Amino acid sequence: MHENLIKQLGVTKTALFHLMNAINSGKVVPEDILSKFDEAVHKSQLLESAVALPQAAVRAVDSKSAAQRRDEFIKMHAKQPKEFDASVLGINGFPLPLKGYAEPNAFVPREGSDYVLRPDLLRVMIAWLLGGSMDSCLHFFGPTGSGKTSFARRVAELLNIPVLSYTCNQDTDMDHLLGHYVVNESGGMVWKDGPVTLAVRAGWWVQLNEMDYASPAVLAGLNDIMEGRGFYLTATNEFIEFHPDARIMVTSNTSGMGDQTGGSYVGTQQQNLAFLDRLESIPVDYMDSAAEVSLVQMDLGPLANILPELAPRLVKVATQIRAQYMGENAASSALEVTMSTRALRRWARKILLFKNIASKGEDPIQFALGLALTNKCTRPTQHAIANLVTAEVGAWASLTKPSVAAAATGT
Repeated sequence: MHENLIKQLGVTKTALFHLMNAINSGKVVPEDILSKFDEAVHKSQLLESAVALPQAAVRAVDSKSAAQRRDEFIKMHAKQPKEFDASVLGINGFPLPLKGYAEPNAFVPREGSDYVLRPDLLRVMIAWLLGGSMDSCLHFFGPTGSGKTSFARRVAELLNIPVLSYTCNQDTDMDHLLGHYVVNESGGMVWKDGPVTLAVRAGWWVQLNEMDYASPAVLAGLNDIMEGRGFYLTATNEFIEFHPDARIMVTSNTSGMGDQTGGSYVGTQQQNLAFLDRLESIPVDYMDSAAEVSLVQMDLGPLANILPELAPRLVKVATQIRAQYMGENAASSALEVTMSTRALRRWARKILLFKNIASKGEDPIQFALGLALTNKCTRPTQHAIANLVTAEVGAWASLTKPSVAAAATGT
């Protein structure tokens, strides 16, 4: 009504606000202004009542067609169910089959075969898969780049299970998670499911990343859904049954109790205890050194054979950076950054990519280190990490005999 009043009276929103305050508080208002205001209110009410019924009718028709399109969408992406032996996840001798689908659809993740499934996480994941809807929500938390998100997505990839991902932020609200009305091609309003609603309907997985950036008040609105219960969707006036195959995953850098690192994860929030109580929380640290060496060797490509000591040395540097970041090395000052597995692998790939700059007198190891991690650091940290790399890895030219180093550069 306010928009219509502004048009009728020819005033600004601020002027209308002050006028309505004056009338409501019983202040004296000139008779001509009061009369004009009453007339504008009357016209606005007539206008709104005239359009209310057609808008409601259009909305009902569009909601029905949207529901039909949604059901067709789910049916179009449905695949034949299949039971997998646990050996597909690298576990032999497990007696129970795992549910999945015979082939992937467009929402099945593509993580790649080089991802290493860790046994300590797999046992929890399998129990979660075999559990009922009461145990439908799994929470992975740990340092940046430790593989929290990729682990669950790799399992889903091997079982051909669709995953709907959403990254939370400080502006996340229930509309982002459950759905909202959008304008369709004809100008009407149609309902669009959010990732949580669609996954619960279809029996897919939904992954809410960076959970601890969202408002605790918003996430608390998911409490019933986190327990595998159906829910009433007020916007469409329907009850959404929780599909028995639907699962919910959340990931975060913190456990949900706030940033304990002293400020590394700026913007994260302590979550509501009732919400956290509904999660099965699993800490995810960086993988062991042997597994990281294998990954780095793949990223180094031919350099892994030419310089076999390079991958273990890069991993050793990453391990020491993490220790200094956590303040575990009493002999060295704490660093404000850590080296994640993601950054470590990026470092290896950039060394391979820029190996030829050695012929111009530059060091590929230090140059790649800047791209992977240290260019974003403070000067003291840049120097500290560069010195650590020099001590543990050495300069490019000194890694092996000159002839081998020359072969590595392609010169």
